[in-house]
Amino acid sequence: EAAKIDILSDSMGDWAPITALMQARDASAAHAKYLARFTRALTSNADGDFLAGRSLSFADVQLFHALEQLANAGVVDLPGKWPALDAYRRRIRALGPIAAYVESGRQTPFPGAGGRDAFFQTVRATLPWVFGKAELPPLLSARWHFSKLGTSLSR
Repeated sequence: EAAKIDILSDSMGDWAPITALMQARDASAAHAKYLARFTRALTSNADGDFLAGRSLSFADVQLFHALEQLANAGVVDLPGKWPALDAYRRRIRALGPIAAYVESGRQTPFPGAGGRDAFFQTVRATLPWVFGKAELPPLLSARWHFSKLGTSLSR
């Protein structure tokens, strides 16, 4: 299972759908090749609704992120051409922690409608600490804060 997850994660790196979108290059052939590969991985996993095994893996999170970006950019017709992947994306999106994250608006924005200026305006609003407009969040600060554990570790 771990090897399959590693292979699928490596495939995400080879595919690089987000890079293709940001570079505005036609990646239709690559999208078709890798979306077919991920569809096969999903449908061949008899253990559950994930790419490998019975639980969410980092490969699932990577694929979810890519599918969200492709769907938001309108580059790939997931419901029409890739219904299994669209259903998978919706299942992953509905998982408690992921649903909370998606609804929080904390995601790194993606260039979409409005072009470059709108993208950077959204980045500034989403990541204000990068531009000196806010304090660093705990995991980006000079100290690690494990508030749920009641511990604080210095780097």
